[in-house]
Amino acid sequence: MGIKRNEAHALYVTRPLADGHPDIAAHELAAKAVGRSGAVEAILDDVLSCIGRAVHVPEGRKNAAVVGCGPLPGSMRRLRERDWECVGIEPLTDFVESACDSLD
Repeated sequence: MGIKRNEAHALYVTRPLADGHPDIAAHELAAKAVGRSGAVEAILDDVLSCIGRAVHVPEGRKNAAVVGCGPLPGSMRRLRERDWECVGIEPLTDFVESACDSLD
């Protein structure tokens, strides 16, 4: 399912990254299914635990940017539940609209 380096270069040499991969629509359903499963939230809890053991994260205002948050940003929801300020960075307009709707 991966893409080889020369294929990626050929695909993106003139294509803006913000246009996304040509097959991104085919992956949208899978992204929504993962977002509903709770897997993202569980993984985020593990990642935050590892970060907390690796570096001191001061109490109070914590900031995060979620790059490629997708249409159902479970990671942003979980960060907010844990009192983090966060922003999502998502280049696909349809995903941005879905993400905003799911966070309201």
